[in-house]
Amino acid sequence: MPFTVIPSVPVAGGRLAIAGAMGVPSGGSSRNPLAAARYWLAQGARRLHFEAVGEINLEPAIPALVLACRRSGAVIQVGGGVRNALVARTLCGIGADHLVVRAAASDPERFADLIGAIGPEHIIPSWAVPLTVEKVRHFWEMVAQSHSLGVNRCTLSSSRAAPIAAMVPVVNAMVRQGWEVWVAGRIRTRAELKGFEEAGAAGAILGTALYRGELDWRMLSAEPTQVVP
Repeated sequence: MPFTVIPSVPVAGGRLAIAGAMGVPSGGSSRNPLAAARYWLAQGARRLHFEAVGEINLEPAIPALVLACRRSGAVIQVGGGVRNALVARTLCGIGADHLVVRAAASDPERFADLIGAIGPEHIIPSWAVPLTVEKVRHFWEMVAQSHSLGVNRCTLSSSRAAPIAAMVPVVNAMVRQGWEVWVAGRIRTRAELKGFEEAGAAGAILGTALYRGELDWRMLSAEPTQVVP
C-alpha cells in the first residue's frame, strides 16, 4: 500500500491539545477536536488517530469522537488511556478499528488480556526506539513476544534523546520480519518521511507538524512518492 500520512487529533480535557494551529479549524477558543477531525476528513484523510494526551485513563471525549466519525469510511484508531480489556472492548464496540497501546505493550499479562478481549488485528503496540544495550535487548524481546501472539503491526517513535534517523534501520529490520510499521513523534520534514517510506514504513502519524504548518497537507497529498492523506 502507498505510504500514508495519518493526521492526529490530540485531546486533553475535551479540547484539541495543540495551540496555535495554522490553517486548521480548532473550534475557536474551545479548540473543538471534532472540528479538527472533520477538517481532516474533508481534506480526504482515510485514517484518523485520536490521542488522549496526558491521561492515565481514557479521555472522556474520545468515545464521542469515535462515534461521530465512525460512519465517515475512514479507519479510526485511538491511543492513550487504553489500560484494560473493558476499555478496549468498549472502543472497538463503538467503531474504533485499532487501539494504539503503550504501557500495556510493555506488560505481558495486560497485553495478552487486551489481545484476548478484541483480537490481535485490532492492537497496535507503540514502542520507543531504544538506545542502550539493555533496552535494545528488551525491545526485541517485546517484539518477538507480540509477534508470537499474532500482532503484526506497530508504531515506532523516537525518544527525546534519539535522532529521528536512528529509527530508520529499526523500521527496516522490523519490516523484513513481516511487521507493518508506522512511525510517529517529532517528525518535521518531508525528507524524514521519505526516509521512512524507503525503509518500508506503512506511514506516519503526524500532529504538531501539520497543525503548525511545518508540513503542509496539500503538498504531502501531491507528493509523487505517494505520501498521501
